[in-house]
Amino acid sequence: MAECRMPEEFYEVASRHLPPDEPVGRQGGRPRIKNRAVLKVIWYVLTTGCRWHDVPPEMGCSGETARTRPNTAAHRESSGGELGRRGR
Repeated sequence: MAECRMPEEFYEVASRHLPPDEPVGRQGGRPRIKNRAVLKVIWYVLTTGCRWHDVPPEMGCSGETARTRPNTAAHRESSGGELGRRGR
C-alpha cells in the first residue's frame, strides 16, 4: 500500500479546489469525513484498480463515501449551496 500513497504535492494542489471541511453543526450529528481522507481513498482506488467496496477500513474512509462525495459537492454547487456561492 506504500506505493499507492497519495503525494503531498497532489493534496496541496487539489485542496485549493475543495470546499473547506465542515464542523459539526449546532444540532450535533456525525462529523463529516475530512477531504484529505476522501482524496486518499480516491487516489488508492485509481492507482490500485480495486473496487470501491474493497477499500481497506484503515484508509479512514469507506469506498462508498469517497465514491459519492464528488456527487454531493456537485449537487451543492448546482443548488446554489456554499460551493456555488464561493465561485461567484
